[in-house]
Amino acid sequence: MRLRTLFALPLVPAVISCSHAVRSAETVYASQSCPLPGGARGYPVTVRAEGVSVSEQYLTQVALAVGGTWRGVRAEQELSVVANDIPPTWRFPGSTLLSRAGWDFEPDQRETLRMVLRRNGSVRMPEAVEESGNSGFRRAARFATFNAMQSGVMLDRARDTMPKELPRGFVGDSLILVIAWGQEPRAGEGVARFAVQEKAAEGIGNRTARPRTRMYEPITTSASSLLVTFVVDTLGRMDLDSFHAVSEADEPLLTRLRATLVQVGPQVAYRPAELNCRRVAHVRDSDARNWNGMR
Repeated sequence: MRLRTLFALPLVPAVISCSHAVRSAETVYASQSCPLPGGARGYPVTVRAEGVSVSEQYLTQVALAVGGTWRGVRAEQELSVVANDIPPTWRFPGSTLLSRAGWDFEPDQRETLRMVLRRNGSVRMPEAVEESGNSGFRRAARFATFNAMQSGVMLDRARDTMPKELPRGFVGDSLILVIAWGQEPRAGEGVARFAVQEKAAEGIGNRTARPRTRMYEPITTSASSLLVTFVVDTLGRMDLDSFHAVSEADEPLLTRLRATLVQVGPQVAYRPAELNCRRVAHVRDSDARNWNGMR
């Protein structure tokens, strides 16, 4: 009897579109080929400070946070989003590239927003400086910026890179930042880029021809979802120490979840994730209610 894989959910939540609506299969922003075509570069999100000098490192950190909160045009049209409701998207720890999992816009879309970081932590929806003419893209870009601001000042999440404080040495009460979607950076500006090529870590079966078989009870809970995450490393192995429960769960249930991963995780093989044709670690998410016992 063979081990059935634990993870039944698709890699990306249903609200996120994975269709890459680009004008051709190969552009400077998106490609399915490896090695990458000559001149290929990722779609940029740039950040500059208005009226003051701020380190490029700080601005880059803001760009990564804003771009990393992007969820797609259709997702923002379908949901009323606040920071606490942001579902996990594809995440690649240690990489400075952004995931294209929510990429559902034409690569010539441009939008420029002005956001204000306040020392007291209050946040407001960013205002448009230059508009793309695409209301759906504008809304998605504004919410990505707003949610990154909320995550930075109000929440404590490892996946958010938004600075928790104003830059060191800055003496004002508020800092005005200009976020430009789709514009190449100028000297001194921070920039984050979406990956040109991307593949998620994919389960490919068992590591052994005859895996050890043991029965365990399927996970049961009355909760509407039991979302957990874990990292798949560059060798296609599950990092058991990276287990994290996104949904609230009591300690006995968390103990059962960890025990299940320790028992079965080493037997599950993955094809490693890729960004720009290089292997990277990938944070996978799964609803533990769909985990099955071994048979």
